[in-house]
Amino acid sequence: PKPKAKKPVAQQRRDDAGLLVIDRLKHDFGAVEPQKRYTTEFTLTNTGKEPLELNQPKGSCSCTVPTLKKMKLEPGEVMQMPVTYKAKSNPGKASVTVTITTKAPGKPDTQRITLSSEVIRYITATPNRLVFQVRENAEPTKVVLASDKGRAFKITGFSCAGKAADLVFDKELSAVRHELELVVNLE
Repeated sequence: PKPKAKKPVAQQRRDDAGLLVIDRLKHDFGAVEPQKRYTTEFTLTNTGKEPLELNQPKGSCSCTVPTLKKMKLEPGEVMQMPVTYKAKSNPGKASVTVTITTKAPGKPDTQRITLSSEVIRYITATPNRLVFQVRENAEPTKVVLASDKGRAFKITGFSCAGKAADLVFDKELSAVRHELELVVNLE
C-alpha cells in the first residue's frame, strides 16, 4: 500500500498573492492553575509574492488575547504573534480559538488556532457554596479549605462583596487543611 501524503501543519491559500502560513494551528497548555495567565507564540509567515494585510486577530472570548505588532507582512517576512490566555476558574478541560483573517482582495483567508488546557484544582472548599440566612445570634459558618495534592498552603487574603462577611484566619499559618469561621456582618 502507498503511504498517505501528510497534510501541511498550517492552512494556506493557493494563489500567488500573499500567503499566510502559521507554524501550527493547535497549542495545548496542558495542566493549568485556575485564573492564571499563560502565553505562547505563533510564527506567521507570508510565503506569497505580494504584501499581505491582516485584520486584527480575535480571541473567541475575553480570556484569549492575541497581539500583532503590525498588520502587514511583506513577501517572505516572518512575525511572532503572542497569545495570552487566562484559564477559567472551574476545573476541567477548556478550548478557545484565535481567528486570523487576511485582507486579500476578493479572497480573504480565515484561519483558526485552537488553544486547549485542563484546569486543575489544587484546593477544595467545603462547603463549596455558601447560602447566608440572616438570623440573630447565628453561629459562625465553618469553612474547610484542603489541599488536593497534600501540600501545605497559606491563606493570604479574603474579600466579600459589600463586606457582608469576614473570614477569620492566620496569614502566617501554612497547613494542608484550614478550618475557618465565616462571620456574617449584619451592620
